[in-house]
Amino acid sequence: MRKINKKTEPASLKTHRASQFSNYDNYQDKQTLREYLCDEQRGICCYCMGTILSDEAHMKIEHFKCQDNYPQHQLDYWNLMGACPGGKGQPPEKQHCDTSKANKKLSYNPSSKLFLIENSIWYKKDGLMGSSNHVLDKEINEILHLNIDSLKNKRKGALNGFMDFLRIKYKSQLKKSTLEKWLHEWNGESNNGRLSPYCQIVVFYIQLKLKINKANVPK
Repeated sequence: MRKINKKTEPASLKTHRASQFSNYDNYQDKQTLREYLCDEQRGICCYCMGTILSDEAHMKIEHFKCQDNYPQHQLDYWNLMGACPGGKGQPPEKQHCDTSKANKKLSYNPSSKLFLIENSIWYKKDGLMGSSNHVLDKEINEILHLNIDSLKNKRKGALNGFMDFLRIKYKSQLKKSTLEKWLHEWNGESNNGRLSPYCQIVVFYIQLKLKINKANVPK
């Protein structure tokens, strides 16, 4: 997970929210909402950071505070995010993100202005992710299922691909300025386009190499 910087909501959502008897189900412009969320998150899922596309087959509109328990927030833009399908239709042990979360409560919203969520998350080279924040660590594993094998392998693949690239391109000539260049690239600071899937594991790895991340990664 990484910080989501919320932007201006779709005009149609604001208008619908102000109308009488409005709710999420009778909001007719969900496609525009998907496009806004996908663009805002730069093409990655709010939880696992896998690729999302702005269509119903490749993205779910996630309510951080679920509709059933918090109907008063069902049309609030701060409460809406883009999530991957999360193994929808598969057995529970293969589900993740919004699909495994369902109506369960999470403590930390990736779009919170008060909590920079990536600063509380660590990664290992085998793709495992976790947090020194015990509440967040428990929710990563038990609610969002972000350490199922398929996701661990994808994160590991992203990191291994980057490490192989560095070895081939730079060999033993890897300078601090080179690492800083690629940190800006993977962290989305070099451009405003889509982020690479599972980018945060690479960001974390580079930060450790630069000694600018003091995360206590368990052995």
